Amino acid sequence: MKIRLRVPVEREVEPSEALSLAAGGGAQPFSGRLIDFCAALSEALLADAEARRYPELQALGFWLRRSQLLSLKESFSGLAEQGLIAVPRGLVFHVPPSNVDALFVYSWAFSFLAGNASVVRLSPRPSRPTDILCRLLGAQFRRDPFQALSRGALVVSYGHEDEPTAVFSAACDLRVLWGGDEAVARLRAFPLKPRARDLTFPDRWSFCLLDAGRVLALDDAALASLAGDFFNDAFWYDQRACASPRLVVWRGAPPERDRASARFFSRLRETITEKGARFETGAVLGKLAFAYESALAAPVVAQKNFGNELTLLRVRGLEGLPREHCGAGLLFEAGVESLEEAAGFVSEKDQTMTHFGLSAEELRAFAGSLNGRGLDRLVPVGRALAFDRYWDGCDLAREMMRLVRVEGGREEGR
Repeated sequence: MKIRLRVPVEREVEPSEALSLAAGGGAQPFSGRLIDFCAALSEALLADAEARRYPELQALGFWLRRSQLLSLKESFSGLAEQGLIAVPRGLVFHVPPSNVDALFVYSWAFSFLAGNASVVRLSPRPSRPTDILCRLLGAQFRRDPFQALSRGALVVSYGHEDEPTAVFSAACDLRVLWGGDEAVARLRAFPLKPRARDLTFPDRWSFCLLDAGRVLALDDAALASLAGDFFNDAFWYDQRACASPRLVVWRGAPPERDRASARFFSRLRETITEKGARFETGAVLGKLAFAYESALAAPVVAQKNFGNELTLLRVRGLEGLPREHCGAGLLFEAGVESLEEAAGFVSEKDQTMTHFGLSAEELRAFAGSLNGRGLDRLVPVGRALAFDRYWDGCDLAREMMRLVRVEGGREEGR
């Protein structure tokens, strides 16, 4: 069967032909050429008129800046002092989710900088940000300094056909799977080489914890800034990213929580209007149906609509709150008087907790009290979607490499 090759050039290919194009790709980890390429891609993203229309693409461009890459390189330079050498794994097969357009570049970039060759499978679902990314990647690989690197970065597009997935899985040394639990389970059924391994990022759930007193103490400008940061966390990907908050937990006494909620969500509604956020009719109707179903199945005690873009479902407590969610600007809301109450809610399904008004000491104690039960990220409001090398409890940069132990022998006569 034919699949669509999108990077480095657009054309139809057989899966086996795509695999042959990737053969021999890769380079020395963090070599100057790899860093130069990613830095050039960063500049292109930040300068391109069409890319500037998408905040997530600008965030990606900022993340790929040269200073960030050199810092990442430096973190691996000390391995040699421990008698270790980091080497590429070989061929990495990436299957990113279709609901977060820029994620495939983050996944690919870690593999690329580690010196691996990559095959990235994209969904054929139309996406303008994905089109922009493929255009800019292809343009960089056609430049004279970088043409030789193109074998290390193949981006292909096809549906749910088994043949190409089987071909790429059988040949790869590392398979990186992102998506829902069912999708990850289905993809893991395709055999790998004996020494190959899977790195999986299945469906996760995230929430936000706000201190009511600290929110009430904010002046209007600071409150607007907090609402703007929350908007970015929840609305950039229509609340479909695993790290996007689906629940807001207020810490404080009940009267204080009520006042803080009214003030915060009133300002968030203004922010939504200012940003011009809109959901399609189908998403709004789906949210309405989900809200009615939740009122029957979950401990919902009140519902408040702030237009089509924001729906608030207040729950009696965290106990029994399901992890299903429809996206499209729906938020559950609950209150606790202490962090201990919130800790009891956390499960292995939970990925990110954004926060405001909590001290560093409180956050460390809270994370420690979970004892690994859940949460891989506790980050300030506005940082939910800030991708870095530590994701879902994994060091992505390290996972893309093998560590070779090098131990010298004793010299003769000594």
